[in-house]
Amino acid sequence: MKAGPSPRGAGASGAGLLLILLSLSLAATLRGQAQSATVPAAAKTPIEKKSELAKSCYAVQVGAYEDRLQAQETMESLAREFSNAIQMSQTIDGSRTRWRVRILATTRTEGRAISARLLSKRGMKAWMEPVVCPNP
Repeated sequence: MKAGPSPRGAGASGAGLLLILLSLSLAATLRGQAQSATVPAAAKTPIEKKSELAKSCYAVQVGAYEDRLQAQETMESLAREFSNAIQMSQTIDGSRTRWRVRILATTRTEGRAISARLLSKRGMKAWMEPVVCPNP
């Protein structure tokens, strides 16, 4: 029979190894608890900032024109009358391209006032839809 390691030597080094493993396990557990306690607080900050940035505005759409030049002329005419930001954007539906002209409003009330003004002064029927406010 072969002689193996002495039980007394294995026991001493095994106990030391067990103590080291237990210490590491305890430290990892404590680190995990500390991290899990701070994660929810850290997770709230980006959500709050995102909700501040994603404020709703309203786009009062004046029209969607097939002719880009007509859309641009409408946009320039509205810019002389309104101090609000005015957008012109391209939309493609199949093979048709249209140019949307919109006046931006920061509140629903302001959007309704713009719509009423367009109808009374220009005879233009406009509609509103909520949009994310553009960056300044």
